[in-house]
Amino acid sequence: MYVSSVCEARFGTLDKIAEQIHSTVQEQLFKKVAKRLTSEQRDFLENLLMTEFAQRQTQFNQIKRSAKRASKKHLENLLDQLTASGHAWQISSV
Repeated sequence: MYVSSVCEARFGTLDKIAEQIHSTVQEQLFKKVAKRLTSEQRDFLENLLMTEFAQRQTQFNQIKRSAKRASKKHLENLLDQLTASGHAWQISSV
């Protein structure tokens, strides 16, 4: 029983550390991407969340899809969708 309690406490500590690291990495990635956005790209992203009173969904809701396995084809389809909506994106490595 004692060994089990000690193991649970240690794994709980590891979980907390992993959560903190994950949070830190996500924040750094967000800042890095946000810093690279042009004002046009930033405006486009902000407008995805806006909706007119008569509309039921934002543009974001219209273009999002259920999560799929990450693939080159999935990314190409998403970029095609964004380009079709009149917003060409210049993609560079992060």
